[in-house]
Amino acid sequence: MKRMIVYVLVLSMLACLASCRSASQEHFANSTVPVQEGAQEGLGDLYDGIETGILMEGSLGSYWKLNGDTITLFGGGAFLSMAAGFFPWRSFDECIVKVRIESGVTSIGTYAFHSYDLLEQVIVENGALVSMGMGCFGDNTRLERVELGDSLKAIPSEAFIRCTSLEYVSIPATVTQIGYEAFKDCDSLKTVYFGGSQDDWNRIVIENGNEILSQAEIVFQNRNIDQ
Repeated sequence: MKRMIVYVLVLSMLACLASCRSASQEHFANSTVPVQEGAQEGLGDLYDGIETGILMEGSLGSYWKLNGDTITLFGGGAFLSMAAGFFPWRSFDECIVKVRIESGVTSIGTYAFHSYDLLEQVIVENGALVSMGMGCFGDNTRLERVELGDSLKAIPSEAFIRCTSLEYVSIPATVTQIGYEAFKDCDSLKTVYFGGSQDDWNRIVIENGNEILSQAEIVFQNRNIDQ
């Protein structure tokens, strides 16, 4: 009998959490949410005692906002996970279709947007992102288009692994390395826009697991993908 009561209580708690998550997503679906407000309202006591509510190091001026199905990272500095690849916007993963990263944001951490079921497009503005963490956009099976701005130094391991719908990606001339399995299983990849020359491309260190790049068309001196 005691086990049955415990079981019922656990089921009730899970149902309550699911209901809260749904209500939270509905509340933020058409609003602009700075990181402090979003973290505190979406995740409650987890952020008590953190004055800014920002999960990053060295820059207290970075924020994120969710407008409809688009999340925008803006301000300055780096967004780094607190633990186990956790970011405050994870609570809204079922809302996010497009990621936009504005100039001034220098980096995003490991698994920042990993396994977002609805994500279709990633736009990094010029002057944004010098670095990205491992697996930051991996396992997004609906992701089709990616534009990586003009400042990125390297594409990390598993950055787009198993993004099976990815067709177009724009890579800046500043990239000197493409990490292990960064584009593994990106079987739909047809075109790569590269900001440099063919000689620049040939100098990039491309690690194993990126054989799909040799099958794609490389368009040099690229222009931005239509947004």
